[in-house]
Amino acid sequence: MKNTYKIIGLMSLGLLMMSHLQAQTDWGITAEQKAEELKIPFTEQNQEAGLAIFEKSCKACHSKTEIVPKNQRQLPLAPNLGCQVFQSTHTDGEIFWKITNGHIASGMPPYGTSLSDDDRWKIVSYLRTLYADYQPPTNAGEVPAGPPAEKFTGTIKSIALSLDAQTHKITAKLDAVDAEGNPAKAKNVKVSIYIKRQFGSLLLGTIKTNDNSVAVVECPVEIPADTNGNITISAAVANSSAYTSKEVKYGKKLVWKNPLDGNHLWAVSAKTPLWLKITYLSVVLIVWLVIFWSIFQLYRIYSLRER
Repeated sequence: MKNTYKIIGLMSLGLLMMSHLQAQTDWGITAEQKAEELKIPFTEQNQEAGLAIFEKSCKACHSKTEIVPKNQRQLPLAPNLGCQVFQSTHTDGEIFWKITNGHIASGMPPYGTSLSDDDRWKIVSYLRTLYADYQPPTNAGEVPAGPPAEKFTGTIKSIALSLDAQTHKITAKLDAVDAEGNPAKAKNVKVSIYIKRQFGSLLLGTIKTNDNSVAVVECPVEIPADTNGNITISAAVANSSAYTSKEVKYGKKLVWKNPLDGNHLWAVSAKTPLWLKITYLSVVLIVWLVIFWSIFQLYRIYSLRER
């Protein structure tokens, strides 16, 4: 009888695990939804707009997208969507509907109500730039996809960052080499430039480099700085490990005020308002008087009992 209970228990546990695994893999996408193709033009404008939306809504979980053969990230970090296995095994429709509906069991929130259909297709458009074998549909939107821009095929070695306080421009210059290791101009390379903030980084823009391997973005004039009047700027090259950051003198210096200064409830004793001191001392005095009165009454009761 005991063995029967054990077998039933193990079978129940197995079924529970199988149902949990199925819940993690089943996104509820229909065959018709999987067959959908990109519904907006596969243009650089839509791809760059999709990157901006991805940076704002998706990067916090999925982190930086890098073109890799297989996803190497482990939970709780979300998968790298530049993984070529993901790209080759997912249709445009699957990616779109995963963004739309999410998957609570996997920790993926739904964006069907917070992002428009157009914005979600722009994210798909951006993600497809990470897959060299992708063939966009010829009837995507009303505007045909234009010829692809000339791509830099070398390697970015480093990024030199500078900020001009007079023109309020941040300049990122790439140092690159070609396939043979010779110095080369990195043209049409996307560079994302950020300013470090308290709880993350503020994206100022994603700009393509010019013929001189330079990308320039404008920096806000009244950006808050730290107590020394410095801000930290950084730059990263899309689909590359090239990254750099630099602290520069710029912005509106933070003037720190001690919260203990001033006459208020949480001030130090020397700055506590007189009325608050009197109130506090009065309450303490009353409490001690009640305690002593209670002790005295107990003593009287004890004395009467002894008599």
